[in-house]
Amino acid sequence: MNNKFKNKVRRLSAGRQGFTILEMLVATAVFTIVMIMAMESLLNINSAQKKAESFREVSDNLNFTLDVMTREIRTGQSYLSDSTYIAFQNAALENIVYNTQGGQLMRSSDGGATFIPLTDIKIKIDYLNFALLGEAVGDSFQPLVRINLSASAGSEQKSASKINLQTSVSQLIPDS
Repeated sequence: MNNKFKNKVRRLSAGRQGFTILEMLVATAVFTIVMIMAMESLLNINSAQKKAESFREVSDNLNFTLDVMTREIRTGQSYLSDSTYIAFQNAALENIVYNTQGGQLMRSSDGGATFIPLTDIKIKIDYLNFALLGEAVGDSFQPLVRINLSASAGSEQKSASKINLQTSVSQLIPDS
């Protein structure tokens, strides 16, 4: 009886040695859908990594720039500002000017005759504002500079990063 069953199974499957075209199409479609989903996930991860890198670049560059500026402003004197720039005399008695030109934060140590960029060329300064309080000598207020800064980096819409910073700096030398 067992041999009869085996022979019957052999006869039924004798003509089928592989997959049918329909089975191959279904398997290929399922494989394609799974691969498309996997590629989309990889592309999203890559896009998120580019955005994180862009944000880190903006953040690191602006932190360094603001650190340089605040250190120099803190030890300065004789401040002058109209909100788009700040000019003062630093501890080395150089006439310092900070402003923006062509989307970059610039520094001059000769009263504004020549400027050097403080920010990387990849970083675009969208907005820079200086607010100066207590700059008059003898007003019994310590000079205070508030810096508002907005910058962006990244050329593609998905990987572009924008950051807004604000800091306040007071003069280290007591006002007389």
